[in-house]
Amino acid sequence: MSLSAPFFRAPIESSIVVTAPTAKYTAGQVTKVEDVVGVIVEAAEAGASAVLVIECKNAYLPKDTTTGNTFAAGDKVYYSGGKMYNSVNKPTGAVLCGVARNAYVAADTYMEVDFDGKLGIVS
Repeated sequence: MSLSAPFFRAPIESSIVVTAPTAKYTAGQVTKVEDVVGVIVEAAEAGASAVLVIECKNAYLPKDTTTGNTFAAGDKVYYSGGKMYNSVNKPTGAVLCGVARNAYVAADTYMEVDFDGKLGIVS
């Protein structure tokens, strides 16, 4: 499946309103704001308010395609630089943000995640 932005396959359970930085936000952008990871719902110019989804039981998110970045259903998922990583391939500073809902091979560009952007607060 080819997609241009993340989307949600279940109701959004939690969101917050954030202020867009100088670099602006684009719709579907996965980002870290303060201590939480989330998905920007609509594009926002610098200084404008934007909705950041921080919890959804079934979010379809971009996955890094580095060799070895594979997942089994139930594996921890980490966020870094707009993409999802496993516990072996995660870059330094990556933030726990959910669990994989299915198995994925390294070449997969998107993955379904039981997404909770607040997990990084306690990980």
